[in-house]
Amino acid sequence: MHTSVLSCLFLFGWLTPVAPSSCIEDKPYHVSGANYWQAMNLGMASGQSSNRLRVHQDLRELQRQGINMVRIMASSEGSQFGTQPDRMYPALMVAPGEYDEDVFQGLDWFMAQLPKYKMKAIVTLSNYWTWSGGAAQYVSWATNTTIPYPEQWDHLLQQNDFLKYTNQFYQNESIIDVTQKWYRNHVKALMNEPQITDSEDSLFKWIDESAKYISSLAPRHLVSNGAESKNGQQWFNIMHKSPYITLASCHFWPLNWGYYNRTDPTEASIDYSIHKLNEFISNLADWAAALNKPVGLFEYGMMHDNWGEWAGLKGYSPDAPFTHRNKFYQAVADKVSARVADKQFVGAAFWAYAGMARPPTKPTTEISWVGDPPHEPPGWYSIYDKDVETLAILREFSKKIGAK
Repeated sequence: MHTSVLSCLFLFGWLTPVAPSSCIEDKPYHVSGANYWQAMNLGMASGQSSNRLRVHQDLRELQRQGINMVRIMASSEGSQFGTQPDRMYPALMVAPGEYDEDVFQGLDWFMAQLPKYKMKAIVTLSNYWTWSGGAAQYVSWATNTTIPYPEQWDHLLQQNDFLKYTNQFYQNESIIDVTQKWYRNHVKALMNEPQITDSEDSLFKWIDESAKYISSLAPRHLVSNGAESKNGQQWFNIMHKSPYITLASCHFWPLNWGYYNRTDPTEASIDYSIHKLNEFISNLADWAAALNKPVGLFEYGMMHDNWGEWAGLKGYSPDAPFTHRNKFYQAVADKVSARVADKQFVGAAFWAYAGMARPPTKPTTEISWVGDPPHEPPGWYSIYDKDVETLAILREFSKKIGAK
């Protein structure tokens, strides 16, 4: 969704797979993580997105909750057709092979801060979705065509034109030839939330060759593909069976996937969502074990209450109650920590941390840099530094799994 042409994952530090768990320097490593996709732009020395003071404050608060890993964007793409809708700017890659050095330095600066807070990073090098440019932008560059953006970003709708266009990234041989030339000369990795296609072979080939190349560059890092793993065991196996994929990935989005009814104030909808979560985590543990690979839940989220006086747009306010979110977060903590104890999961990372930032109170075209990417309503899934009850759940989860 929300979060990796290629989105990719590296877990920085000396990590080795010891299926179905992972280790740093031969010591078990369990993940209590936060998605903080804004890091690269916030870390810039100057400019509209720059806010290094906020970065330090946010990392301090996360450290207090026992968070030991942040999952960040480490690439973004511009366009040959000018500023594009709902995209993070400034972009790191302004044209194929041409980079904005100021954004690169923002990434370098941020990575240099992490040891101060005893954190590692999952580094996402691009995105299937266009809020960072992503796969569709590479197709646009290779074909010099405009992207057929959906009228609205709704995971429950069939965005056929967009999906068909974007999937050319790993299906169209002529486009693959062009994009691989760009990637072979630069850092390459896998994709956040790659979507299934009508060709199992083309998707597996792309994952396998890309992961092999990454492993040759970074043999001491775990390599993952950012998959949601929402389409059943067959597609899970296709996306993870490569021997070069050393960390399996899954995401869980009850609202986006149609399990949760945000206007239902009863317990029925949230309880059903938790039932589907438990089923999902159990399945993923079994599927990953069958491949003898560690697996992590690297995205999950729930919005504020969205009924009664908080119906409609009011539900995106930082002041809206979050009774269902806390119940869902507690369920994630309970289920995943039990699987970590059984050595079936490495941990989990919530989506997403806004920290000291707050969404705008009036309509604006500027990026708010809260926890929600530019194509989503500001405040939808953001966790703020004032959300003490939610943060307490995360802190207890960190303790329970022994996150260090």
